[in-house]
Amino acid sequence: MDKILQLVEDWGIFGLIAVSFTEASIFIIPPDVLLLPMSTNSPHLALWFGAVTIFSSILGALFGYWLGKKIGPPILKRMASDKMIARAEELYKKYGIMALVVVGITPIPFKVFAILGGILQVPLKLFLIGTIIGRIIRFLPLAAAIFFLGDQVKPYINEITSTGTGFFSILTIGFIIAAVIAARQRYKSRKRSLDG
Repeated sequence: MDKILQLVEDWGIFGLIAVSFTEASIFIIPPDVLLLPMSTNSPHLALWFGAVTIFSSILGALFGYWLGKKIGPPILKRMASDKMIARAEELYKKYGIMALVVVGITPIPFKVFAILGGILQVPLKLFLIGTIIGRIIRFLPLAAAIFFLGDQVKPYINEITSTGTGFFSILTIGFIIAAVIAARQRYKSRKRSLDG
């Protein structure tokens, strides 16, 4: 695994694209292992690296979805345990496409949700919306923290990779919910003032 990681590190941005794409469809190396060091080495490019990670991961998820739709359960059983598949299926049934949003803070690899989305024939449009939101929540806060805080983040990189991803994701989900609620309240008060 270390040799593979070193190889993709040597590829720079192309390694980041490859890891982000494959993590969302067929492989296990999380993009954070490249996104974080690349971003801390060049904080002014952190948002760009974050955007590349998000876009590549979305494309990888679509590929995983296609694999699930075309090949079905046999491919998923080769990549994940029955227990993990059952848990992912349970989350899909309980939360629908919101499962794709919450997956960033669960230990279940995203590829399981991507392939399972194809197997369960989740409508592609909904799958794409959930994936876009989920991947933004997963990677943008990390890139933004490095972009805005620069070297101040370096001492905390190990903590961010082990626990911080979930923390940042929870903060982002909270921020999005708060923004939606605030927008709704503004809309309702504006509508009342127009009606009155």
